[in-house]
Amino acid sequence: MKRILILLPAFLLVAAVNAQDVPKAELFGGFSYSRGDIDLNMYGWNFEVAGVVNPWFSLVGDASGNYADIGAGIVDASLSIHSFAAGPQFSARRDSITGFARILVGGTRIGSGVFGVSGGDTKLGLVIGGGLDVPLSARFAIRAIQADWIYVPTNGSDLNQARISSGLLVRF
Repeated sequence: MKRILILLPAFLLVAAVNAQDVPKAELFGGFSYSRGDIDLNMYGWNFEVAGVVNPWFSLVGDASGNYADIGAGIVDASLSIHSFAAGPQFSARRDSITGFARILVGGTRIGSGVFGVSGGDTKLGLVIGGGLDVPLSARFAIRAIQADWIYVPTNGSDLNQARISSGLLVRF
């Protein structure tokens, strides 16, 4: 019994120190590349905010925009995909790397423009993916890769796009 009373504070101290290593929030911003059913190389941005609930579970809000110009001689056209989604993210945190997987639901807007006239359509979409974060310090990390599948059911032809992102992650 004495051993338990002596060791219990040590175990509680170790648990408290480990809990301090987990951030309360994470902010990501970076470059994004997308390609899929829309058979174009689309470049853009990806931004994310995550509220960390515990070491393995976070609630994530993700926004991205990918763009392509279609130059066909006389006709100049543009295409864009904007995705705004939120949902759970599951992480495996280690000292040298953090891996994560997630499933997000939200809106995806597909827009196009020709001769300065633009239009678009917004549909409910699904973002499923994951990635790897490599720490630079306690506060900063590089998102080495984030790979997502964006699925948007549409009338007649569903949209399937792959999105690859990389950038800087800040932990708070």
